[in-house]
Amino acid sequence: MRILVFVLFFMLLASASGCGPKAPQGFPKLFPCQITVTKDGKPLSEASVILMPESPSGAYASGGKTNSAGVAIIRTNQGDYTAIGAPEGKHKIILNKPVDIEGKLPDEEVNKMPTHERMQYMAEMVKKANAMTPVIPADLASTQKTPLNITVTSANGKANINIDEYVDQ
Repeated sequence: MRILVFVLFFMLLASASGCGPKAPQGFPKLFPCQITVTKDGKPLSEASVILMPESPSGAYASGGKTNSAGVAIIRTNQGDYTAIGAPEGKHKIILNKPVDIEGKLPDEEVNKMPTHERMQYMAEMVKKANAMTPVIPADLASTQKTPLNITVTSANGKANINIDEYVDQ
């Protein structure tokens, strides 16, 4: 009985001590980072948040998706390895959220349509999308134009973004 308890204890200890996937060689140290996004005074859910390192040597982009509270917990990945946090340094923040098009069908249904029907449907969706106001101003979705940034350190990894403060030029 003691051997069984010892074996179970050892297995539990081994599983809790990080025997999971290991970070790839050269993977940076990460620091907790979260971005909160609001629009019209309310949390903006389902928005993609991407952090692009401004340093030429910064090879790791990080990102997340905002939840119902408008908060994106940032993760960094390389290949199949993903970890919570962002590398230290200054990053540009890029936001994106597709417009919700009324009458948009699931991809599975669209793929079942005959080609000519699918082409007409897609043209109609593009026309509707172009007539709509984007959820996020175009500048905030552009790597070259975004004015948003964050400096991630061990002491700082939070940003609050109210997209109403930004308008397309």
